Amino acid sequence: MQLISVIIDAAELEPESEFWHRLLGGSRMQTPTHHFIQADGLPMFVVQLDASPAGHPFCLRTS
Repeated sequence: MQLISVIIDAAELEPESEFWHRLLGGSRMQTPTHHFIQADGLPMFVVQLDASPAGHPFCLRTS
């Protein structure tokens, strides 16, 4: 099993994405509802807009 991506739900997309981008480095691609952070040797980090307080704040995707 290989970890492909980490998906993080955020009520405020920009500050959450900026935090992970500064922590991990690498590149960041943005859409209105998702930010994708790719750093060498790490799985893709996806920060997605989710204003809902219910549910899980993150999930892991594996192959």
